[in-house]
Amino acid sequence: LDELGNSASNTSDELQETANNIDAIVSAGFQMEVFNEITDTFMECADAAGTYEDRMTRVSLAMEGVGMSAEQTSSLVSDLGDVTGRSAASINESLIMMTSAGITSADSMKALFEGAAGQAFILGKSVEQLTQKYSMLSMSTTISTILLKGTGITMEELADAMDMHGASLEEIQEKWKSMSTDARAAILGEAAAMNEGAGANDAYKNSWEGLHAQLDMAWGKLQRLVGEVLLPTLIPAIQLATGGLQGFGGVIS
Repeated sequence: LDELGNSASNTSDELQETANNIDAIVSAGFQMEVFNEITDTFMECADAAGTYEDRMTRVSLAMEGVGMSAEQTSSLVSDLGDVTGRSAASINESLIMMTSAGITSADSMKALFEGAAGQAFILGKSVEQLTQKYSMLSMSTTISTILLKGTGITMEELADAMDMHGASLEEIQEKWKSMSTDARAAILGEAAAMNEGAGANDAYKNSWEGLHAQLDMAWGKLQRLVGEVLLPTLIPAIQLATGGLQGFGGVIS
């Protein structure tokens, strides 16, 4: 009986030690999982900050090409965000599209984007997609009902924006041909903001899509702020790691 008691006691001790080891493994695994989650979050923040800096560099270069300073660009982006509720990312990408189409006037850019943003909400399209369509039309010396298809703009609205109410299609086309790219861009934006487009941007800001976008922008800004703190440390570390990998690859070769 003593031997059986001792054996049972030893078995119990071994089971307890095994349980302790399992707890330690599980705890270590949990800690590693938490560490990985934190690392992933920091990398996402750094990526958000890096992407933002790259985008700002791109839009600054594009706007400098049409004679706008960084301060003017920042003011334009802020104004467009207030009016349309769209993110700085969407606005910046749209501004780059407009400059590539030869649109150089801040007023024309503002009119075009505000009109495109409103119609994008009505048509269920991305604002970048519609901005590109409007920008391409601004470059064209020809206009027709077919070309306006998918823009949310009718020929009648275009005529009204051109102060040519009741004019024939040929007269509208002749006037359009004589206009500058900036003038066409402004006219398209004005036409897009007529009738159903008049309150479209306010409707977007109060919609579920708009509210969700605002939440995404707030979270993105928080990530960016954290990432801006991390980037000065991460960039040299990544450059060092890249150099090491390249050197290792060279040795293998």
